Amino acid sequence: MAFNMLRKKEVERAKAMAHSLHPENNIPDSDELIALQNRYIYEEIDAEEYARLGKELAMRELEEAMKERKNNNQ
Repeated sequence: MAFNMLRKKEVERAKAMAHSLHPENNIPDSDELIALQNRYIYEEIDAEEYARLGKELAMRELEEAMKERKNNNQ
Protein backbone atom coordinates (compact mmCIF):
# COMPACT_ATOMS: atom_id res chain seq x y z
CA MET A 1 0.00 0.00 0.00
CA ALA A 2 1.78 3.05 -1.24
CA PHE A 3 0.42 6.58 -1.02
CA ASN A 4 -0.10 7.93 -4.51
CA MET A 5 -0.11 11.74 -4.73
CA LEU A 6 -1.32 11.71 -8.34
CA ARG A 7 -4.40 9.72 -7.34
CA LYS A 8 -5.04 12.09 -4.41
CA LYS A 9 -4.93 15.09 -6.73
CA GLU A 10 -7.21 13.26 -9.19
CA VAL A 11 -9.77 12.69 -6.41
CA GLU A 12 -9.52 16.33 -5.29
CA ARG A 13 -10.01 17.60 -8.88
CA ALA A 14 -13.06 15.36 -9.33
CA LYS A 15 -14.59 16.67 -6.08
CA ALA A 16 -13.94 20.28 -7.09
CA MET A 17 -15.50 19.70 -10.50
CA ALA A 18 -18.59 18.06 -9.00
CA HIS A 19 -19.04 20.92 -6.52
CA SER A 20 -18.59 23.56 -9.21
CA LEU A 21 -21.11 21.88 -11.53
CA HIS A 22 -23.70 21.40 -8.77
CA PRO A 23 -23.03 23.92 -5.96
CA GLU A 24 -26.58 23.53 -4.66
CA ASN A 25 -25.81 19.89 -3.80
CA ASN A 26 -22.85 20.64 -1.56
CA ILE A 27 -23.32 17.63 0.72
CA PRO A 28 -20.49 16.43 2.97
CA ASP A 29 -18.83 13.22 1.84
CA SER A 30 -20.10 10.08 3.54
CA ASP A 31 -17.77 7.89 5.57
CA GLU A 32 -18.17 5.18 2.90
CA LEU A 33 -17.08 7.56 0.15
CA ILE A 34 -14.06 8.75 2.12
CA ALA A 35 -13.04 5.13 2.79
CA LEU A 36 -13.41 4.30 -0.92
CA GLN A 37 -11.31 7.31 -1.92
CA ASN A 38 -8.61 6.31 0.56
CA ARG A 39 -8.53 2.75 -0.82
CA TYR A 40 -7.94 4.24 -4.28
CA ILE A 41 -5.36 6.80 -3.10
CA TYR A 42 -3.38 4.15 -1.22
CA GLU A 43 -3.45 1.85 -4.26
CA GLU A 44 -5.54 -0.91 -2.69
CA ILE A 45 -7.83 -0.87 -5.74
CA ASP A 46 -7.35 0.18 -9.36
CA ALA A 47 -9.24 2.87 -11.27
CA GLU A 48 -11.73 0.42 -12.77
CA GLU A 49 -12.68 -1.00 -9.38
CA TYR A 50 -12.83 2.51 -7.90
CA ALA A 51 -15.24 3.61 -10.63
CA ARG A 52 -17.44 0.52 -10.21
CA LEU A 53 -17.62 0.83 -6.42
CA GLY A 54 -18.16 4.59 -6.65
CA LYS A 55 -21.09 4.08 -9.01
CA GLU A 56 -22.64 1.48 -6.70
CA LEU A 57 -22.25 3.80 -3.72
CA ALA A 58 -23.74 6.76 -5.61
CA MET A 59 -26.74 4.70 -6.72
CA ARG A 60 -27.31 3.43 -3.18
CA GLU A 61 -27.13 6.95 -1.75
CA LEU A 62 -29.49 8.22 -4.47
CA GLU A 63 -32.03 5.49 -3.72
CA GLU A 64 -31.87 6.29 0.00
CA ALA A 65 -32.37 10.00 -0.68
CA MET A 66 -35.33 9.28 -2.97
CA LYS A 67 -36.96 7.04 -0.33
CA GLU A 68 -36.44 9.72 2.32
CA ARG A 69 -37.90 12.39 0.06
CA LYS A 70 -40.90 10.20 -0.74
CA ASN A 71 -41.49 9.55 2.98
CA ASN A 72 -41.27 13.28 3.72
CA ASN A 73 -43.88 14.05 1.04
CA GLN A 74 -46.42 11.63 2.47
